[in-house]
Amino acid sequence: MYTYTANEELVALLKKNNFVESNTIGDIIKENRRFKVLGSAYRELLFDNNQMIIYDNEVVQLQTDSLTKEELRLLILFFNLKREEVEELKQGLPFEFSKALNRIHALSEEFCIAIVLSLKDPQSKCARLIMNAYNRITL
Repeated sequence: MYTYTANEELVALLKKNNFVESNTIGDIIKENRRFKVLGSAYRELLFDNNQMIIYDNEVVQLQTDSLTKEELRLLILFFNLKREEVEELKQGLPFEFSKALNRIHALSEEFCIAIVLSLKDPQSKCARLIMNAYNRITL
C-alpha cells in the first residue's frame, strides 16, 4: 500500500486541496514547514523533520510519519470543514483516522436515510455537508 510522507509530493497535494504554507521564523530556522487552510486559523499541519503533527486550537490531535491515501483524504477533510462540522466528525474526541473513518461511514448511512426520507433537520444537513466535502476531495 502506498503511503505519503512529509515531502514535496504531499505538499503539492495539500496545495491542490486549499492548503497554504504558514511558516513562522522558528519553523524556517528549524527547517520545518507549517500548513493551514485559508480561513481556518485553528488547525495546522506541521512537518517537523519526518513527522507530521496535526494541531487543532494549538493542541496536538495526531502525530504520524506517513499517511495512507484514505488517511490523507480524512486529513484534508478535517482541515476543510467548518468548526461545527469538525465537532460532528470528532464527536468530542481527539481526531483519529480510524474513528473519523468510522464516523464517515455512519454519516454516509445517515445521509442516505435523509435523502430517502427527505429529511431537512440540522443533523441531516450537517451529514450532507460533511459527505459532500469528503466526496469532493481529489488526490
